[in-house]
Amino acid sequence: MDANFESRIATLEERARAQGDLNSHFALKLDAIAAGVARLETMAALAGAKACPAPGKCLELAETMSRQGLELQALRGTVADLEKAAAEARGGWKVLVFIAGAAGTCGSVLGWLVNHFFSKGVNL
Repeated sequence: MDANFESRIATLEERARAQGDLNSHFALKLDAIAAGVARLETMAALAGAKACPAPGKCLELAETMSRQGLELQALRGTVADLEKAAAEARGGWKVLVFIAGAAGTCGSVLGWLVNHFFSKGVNL
């Protein structure tokens, strides 16, 4: 009976040791899970703080952003119109400079002809 009793005690000690190892393994896992949850809570708190600095401000900020988006689209249209007008003006200036140059040349030639004929004594 002593042998039977000692074998039961050995079995119980072995089970207790295995249960202790299992408990420590689960404790490590629980610590890792708790640390992960704490990180997630911190990240969620920071994300919430960045997204909405004060209660009621989120809707106001969203409305402001949508209004600014519409204003930006209108400005893009205006800039496109200004670029088109500038391109037309560049072409207009080129034509104007060409006409002014041609008129200056014609005026110079006419002035030379008048001076040439009057200096020779030719009456028109």
